[in-house]
Amino acid sequence: MSWKVSVKKLMLEKIKARLSNAVDESKLLRKKVTEKKGQLESLEEKFIMGEITKVLYDKYSTRYKDEIRLLITELDKSSITSSNFENAVEKCLEIAQKISSAWLSAGFENKQRLQKLVYPEGIGYNKEEGVARTSKINSLFSEIAPLAGIVANMKKGNSLQNCLQSLPVNWLGLEPRTHTLKVYCSTN
Repeated sequence: MSWKVSVKKLMLEKIKARLSNAVDESKLLRKKVTEKKGQLESLEEKFIMGEITKVLYDKYSTRYKDEIRLLITELDKSSITSSNFENAVEKCLEIAQKISSAWLSAGFENKQRLQKLVYPEGIGYNKEEGVARTSKINSLFSEIAPLAGIVANMKKGNSLQNCLQSLPVNWLGLEPRTHTLKVYCSTN
């Protein structure tokens, strides 16, 4: 199995674990939509049976329909399909493999797009210290180095469980190394 396939598999597992909360949230939203649709249907039956007036029906049906619309909009925003993030991981790995040559051959606008893709909040530069800093790295790109390290350790015969237990702390962007300490650290 190539490193790319191994890293992709590990990235997908990690993303799925992170997204389990989003999946739970989607289930909850779907349940709320079903409940609101049930309430609307019950309201319609009461109106048909003459148990409520047209004024009350209009008032509550509008409210239920608006709530359903908002819940569906929220559900659409949070919906995540496996093909979406599998494609994103595949594309991320393709870009990461060729990022140096892509940067060198890109024009100004494409360099900006590539930089924004990897560093969504941009890169800051401190002229006095000559240091570049980032507050955020695209989570897909930030996972590649540690996961590639895991794959390399697995190829040396270490178990996946052992490799996962000895993962280093994730980097918090581009930070200058602190050479006076035995361990490099971030100032964030």
